[in-house]
Amino acid sequence: MGDINRPEGDNLGGILRFKFIDVNDVLSIALPINSAILSTVQLKPGKSWSSGYGTLETIGYSEPGEITDAGTIYKRMFVAFCPYENAYSDDLLHIMRNRQFLVDYTNANGVRKLIGSINEPLFFLGALNTKTKSSDLAGYSISFFSDSSHKAYVYSG
Repeated sequence: MGDINRPEGDNLGGILRFKFIDVNDVLSIALPINSAILSTVQLKPGKSWSSGYGTLETIGYSEPGEITDAGTIYKRMFVAFCPYENAYSDDLLHIMRNRQFLVDYTNANGVRKLIGSINEPLFFLGALNTKTKSSDLAGYSISFFSDSSHKAYVYSG
């Protein structure tokens, strides 16, 4: 066991960038070492990560723990707001609704994490909200979520 120390330097909230992939496009993921995955996620031939976009200060991740009879469960939730309503986004979100994913994100402190695994992938939901005032932003609230037996791993792949 170690100490819980005060960190040095800035501690900024928010996520700067993210990408996602259908778990069926993943060939393998290395086992974590000390809560970190140190090698690149191996993809099936011809497959690649998709870039994600969210309005600045709307992208976030949380994983509160919950103690259950089966042990601790982490309630993973990645959220973002994607502005504008259009046919492309409508179609993409419709296609994504029945698939499961992994998410790779980098936060404002430069920490990169991998959420999900082959055995515990993330589900996806997208919801359109046009809002009621012209000063509000219309667009899609998206979320990738799941319950997991472990926290998201630091990823340096």
